[in-house]
Amino acid sequence: MTSVFYFHNGQTAHSIETLIKVLETLDEETFKYHCNKDKNDFYNWLSTGLNNAKAAEGIKAVKTKKTMLARLKQL
Repeated sequence: MTSVFYFHNGQTAHSIETLIKVLETLDEETFKYHCNKDKNDFYNWLSTGLNNAKAAEGIKAVKTKKTMLARLKQL
């Protein structure tokens, strides 16, 4: 069963590849909704939704969309 990430704006991602595609055009407000000082939905989804601890750890401390994209593209 595939885990789906549901963005606040209604978009979805089903894999790291689709997460990257959505992030490339995602507005900053929606990014900040999911990734801020109080939460990191992307880390949580990679860790538990996709069961990819390596990818999750790679973006755990990231708080900007630009850095998030760079890290995800390196995986």
